[in-house]
Amino acid sequence: MIKTSVIIPVYNAEEYLEECLQSVISQTQREMEIIIVNDGSVDKSAEIIESYQNKYSYIKTINQSNQKLGAARNAGLKIAEGEYIYFLDADDYIDSQLLEKCYEVSTARQLDFLMFDSHIFAEKEDRDLSAFKLENYDRSDLNIPDRKFIGKDFWFKYHTLKVIYTNAYLLYIRKEFLISNNLYFEEGVFYEDNDWIIRMFQADPVISYINKKLYYRRIHSNSIMTVSYNNIHLISIIKICEKILKMLETEKDPENIIMNKEMLISLLYRYISINNFMIENEELDNYKENILDFLSLIFSFVNKNEVVSKIEGNEEILNLINDIFNLDKILLTNNEKIHFTNLYKGNDEEKIKRIFWIFPFDKDVKIGIYGTGKYCDLFLAAYREFVGEISANLIYFNTEVMPGEKYNESEIYKIEEAERMELDYLIICSLKYAKELTENAEKTCKNKTVVLTIPSLLKEYL
Repeated sequence: MIKTSVIIPVYNAEEYLEECLQSVISQTQREMEIIIVNDGSVDKSAEIIESYQNKYSYIKTINQSNQKLGAARNAGLKIAEGEYIYFLDADDYIDSQLLEKCYEVSTARQLDFLMFDSHIFAEKEDRDLSAFKLENYDRSDLNIPDRKFIGKDFWFKYHTLKVIYTNAYLLYIRKEFLISNNLYFEEGVFYEDNDWIIRMFQADPVISYINKKLYYRRIHSNSIMTVSYNNIHLISIIKICEKILKMLETEKDPENIIMNKEMLISLLYRYISINNFMIENEELDNYKENILDFLSLIFSFVNKNEVVSKIEGNEEILNLINDIFNLDKILLTNNEKIHFTNLYKGNDEEKIKRIFWIFPFDKDVKIGIYGTGKYCDLFLAAYREFVGEISANLIYFNTEVMPGEKYNESEIYKIEEAERMELDYLIICSLKYAKELTENAEKTCKNKTVVLTIPSLLKEYL
């Protein structure tokens, strides 16, 4: 019986491939097969693969044109015969006991997949690793219990601590779980594991984490983490983002909707990172078409009722979309600027209502309004015009208050009094002093009150 199928996609990895293969051949678990997928290499990788296949009968090879990591992993998975699957990158290597340890824990606990951690090292000893987030490879200081979890329970307990890694090489996975849930990778793009990992957790797996570093992640000039961005990165982020948006559009399960939104936020931040790189390197004009595709994709989905209803209340998503528009609008002609702006502005009142949804004025809650100037007047008037009457209990605050000062016949309190009033929400209602007021509010309210600021998308209406 084959316990583990190790799938190794290879693309121009001649410099590191032998070290990688030796680490698998040296495994203490012997009931394994190695599936090497040569993804169109043009260096000496094919020769190295052939020499190893001639020596070891348990090595299988697939040769294909360059289709990127996702397609290579899928090809290996389709011919794998092992009970468990392990995906290994060709420029890294693994601990000699990885397969044996993971198999023992996985079978004893009847897991769908097992998570573990990684060492990170530089190709050159003098390379500065300070730019790389080591927490993306090591969760040892988080005291995660050594026990079984249901996938979603683990996600919601630990996702905010940034411990849900998308790296496929940090998972040991039961093959039947992958096949029965159609958990194949997106093909032809980078970032192929972003939607894959969320689908893994949404398939209700039984999982565990072991506090062991069993992987050795190499940082070198051609690593995906270090390579310069180009149009393929833009096209990839567009495709993966579209997939998450489609999942969000059709999803009914409330927990899955939250998970999809969290992944969407991560992808939007990644897009902004790519975009900033291109701005710094004065390359935006070269990728204008790709960027406009992204803007079209985001705005078209956000204007679909099925998606809008699911990002209700998520100020971070709205602000990220606005940041993206502001980053990219320098590329747009005047007509294009009008077109994209009108997706949120104009005669369609529904589009404006969507931005107001983060404010729970229609609920039986106690809401503080911090700032009672002209901006407050405009904000509350706009809500009433586009949404309706306010049923929440509003209490008004300023930093300084004159004796007997009122707002629309309501008493105004100093912000220091907010904490004793046990507010459910506190809205920062100022444009010029928003940062200062937010800092004051967070000091006063601490963790008991949800502090909201007005999204930059809404400010253009006021």
